[in-house]
Parts: sequence; C-alpha cells; structure tokens
Amino acid sequence: MEDVYDRVEKACKELMLQKIEFVRYNFPYYAHHGISHVMEVAEYADRLLFTDRKRPILAILRCAAYLHDIGMALLPPEIDKLELEIDTTYVKKLFKLETCEDKKAECYTRYFAECRDAGPCQCVSTNKVLTVVIGGQHHVRGVCDQFEWGDFLRKIHPWASAKYVTTYLPPLLHMLRKSDAHLFAEAVATVIKGHSRHLEPYMSGTLWGIDLAKITRKLSAALILADALDFTRTKIIDSTVEVIMKQCPTQLKHWVFKNYVEKIDIKGRKIVIHTDYQPGNLEFIGLLAFELGGNFAHDFRRAQELNDDYKNIKICINNQSKKYDVTKIVDELYKFLQETTKEENKKQAEELLGQIFGVKLCEETPEKRGEEARKERCGGKCEVDPFDLLAFAVAKNKGREKVKAFFEIIGFSNITQKLPHCE
Repeated sequence: MEDVYDRVEKACKELMLQKIEFVRYNFPYYAHHGISHVMEVAEYADRLLFTDRKRPILAILRCAAYLHDIGMALLPPEIDKLELEIDTTYVKKLFKLETCEDKKAECYTRYFAECRDAGPCQCVSTNKVLTVVIGGQHHVRGVCDQFEWGDFLRKIHPWASAKYVTTYLPPLLHMLRKSDAHLFAEAVATVIKGHSRHLEPYMSGTLWGIDLAKITRKLSAALILADALDFTRTKIIDSTVEVIMKQCPTQLKHWVFKNYVEKIDIKGRKIVIHTDYQPGNLEFIGLLAFELGGNFAHDFRRAQELNDDYKNIKICINNQSKKYDVTKIVDELYKFLQETTKEENKKQAEELLGQIFGVKLCEETPEKRGEEARKERCGGKCEVDPFDLLAFAVAKNKGREKVKAFFEIIGFSNITQKLPHCE
C-alpha cells in the first residue's frame, strides 16, 4: 500500500523527469548524466545507507538522489531566474581568484542575486550582473560559447539544483503540511549541496523527530559516494565515442574507460567492480588510475570525512578469474594521478600522441599566445595529459606496448605489483 513517503518520492521523481534529459543539450561531450545515471545513483545511495534507515530519512535521500543533477539540465534563462546566492570565498575558488591583485577576474554575467563580501575581493551585483571589484576596477566576464557555459554550469550545479528544489518542490508536496513541505525540500537541498566536494552540508532543526543537522551530513556522504560509483558502461552511448574522438578528443578519457566496467555491486560494506580485464591490460590501467584514482578517490575520501561508516568499506575488482582488493591503494592511485599530470609527463604524452596516432588534440588560436592560444576543437582551453594518450590507445587499439611502457616509466607498475586477493 502506498504511504505518504511513497507519494513524496513520486513527486520528486516527476520533477526530475520533467527536466533531466536537457543535460544532453548543455553537455553534449560529457559522460551521460540523464535518467539512467540518476536512477543508478538512487539505487547505490539506498544501499550505502547502512544505519538510520527510517522511512522519512530514506525519502530525503531518494529525493536528493533524483534531483542532485537537475541544475545541470537548466538553460541560462532558468538559472538567471533562480537568482543564486554563492558566497565570495567560493566564487574566488570557482573562478580561480586566488588573490585579487595578481589574478584576472573570472566572473560571469547575470545568474547571481548577491555575492557577499569576504576579504580583499568584493563581489557586487548590479542588475543581476556579477562583477568582481579588484583595486577599484570592475571586471566582468560573460559566457561566450556552449563549452564555456557547460563548464560554468558544472561548477555551480550544486547551488542550482538546491535552489531549484526549494523553489519548485514544495508546491508538489500537497500531501504534507506546508511547513513540513518547505522543511523537507530544504533538507533535500542541503544534501544536494553537500554532494559538492567543496561544501559543508549543514542545516538546523527537526522534522518528524529527525535531527536534520546530523542526518543531512550522513545523507550527503551517501550521495557523494553513490554519485562517484556510477562509472559503468551504462553511462556510455556507443555511437558517441567516435564522435568524441573527432569533435572533442580531450573528453575521450571521460568516456572510454567506463566502457570496461560491466557493473558495480554493493554487498553490505563491500563494493565490487566487475571487469573482464587483467592488471596488465591498458583497460585495467585506465580503470584503476583514471576512474578510481581520479574520479572516485577524492569523493571517497570526502565521504569518509562526513561519515565514519565508510572508513570500513572494502573495494574489490572482480575480473571473473580473480578478485583484487584495491581498498588500500585508492590514496596511492590519487597521488599517482597528480604525479602523472605534471608538465613533463603531459608534454611527453602529447608527443607520443603525435608519433603513434598522428593527431594533434589542441588547435592554436592565432590572436592569442601561450596556453590561452591552445583551444579544444569543441571550445574551451585545451590541455593534454597521459590519460588522453591512454584513452586513444584503448579506443583505437594501437600503440599499446609503447603506451604501457610509458605508464610503467612514470610509476604505475609500482602501485599494482602486489594487489592482494579480495576475500
């Protein structure tokens, strides 16, 4: 029999379904963040909540999972209408304003209702135009193309998703008292903002006897980990890989390695990643070094900071013939990724891309000089690293031995020499 929480979850799901597929418009070259991703994250998050599984708590978590990426589906006028509020400290991080004196302001027109003063940079808003005041000079930068809009939206989407929820979800929760509907939406929004690596999830108050300050922190951790775990082949659209190689080649690494992850199981406190590949294969290197070391490791660490339950999780890779325990090397993989993307390795990888594949991923812009002159074909600044080289070797099935030798030289084999068996 359907209870009130079922109806609440249904309302959240319907709100998500109205918008989520517009993500493809904003992110044509980005790994899939549509309905299949949302439903996968919702299932993972449910399984990752080991304690406090009361029905209203599950409703908050499931609604947060359904709506966590809704901000990525919004078009510029919709973002503008929300009038987001982001404090100055984070705006500086967002647009790389480390110091006001020696950094060019990287700000975007419209979209923000206010930006609070927090130190040497003063952000102000006039007629919905965000500017940064540096030494008395106003600097404004507009969004120029779809690639830049996507990059901007990806950075602010936790705020956009959260504001969308507090604006549009309460009227749909007519099965709840009005005050409860608004508090529930605020709890969902807090969990959504908390799935950002940079924000501390916090709200005060109680709802249905639930301490929201405590539970929103725990649910944010579950959502962070669930979102990070969705790197299976279900995020890949088969026809897209060829298009990516031609139109936006430095995005290939964000697609191709996921194709070699069959599925991910969560069994109690054990996460099992299923693949058909052995440790010596390039596909296995991509899975470990890029997907786990890059996309997963940082979020795993953040989830552990928010919830001690995740300090006792075991992570295994199952390739049918053997199970490998990779729990203890996740931090090493993260450090390896940082080392791999140093300038000397990036330069060598770009040279090998030209030698092996005869490709040049970055295009020069004559009117600019230096790094700013290097542009991706689909727009935006272009940077090549060893994972671009690895992605091309896997996608084109060419130059495998040279690429494998390159990764051994930069230290990957030192991490994987003695992978323990997963019990």
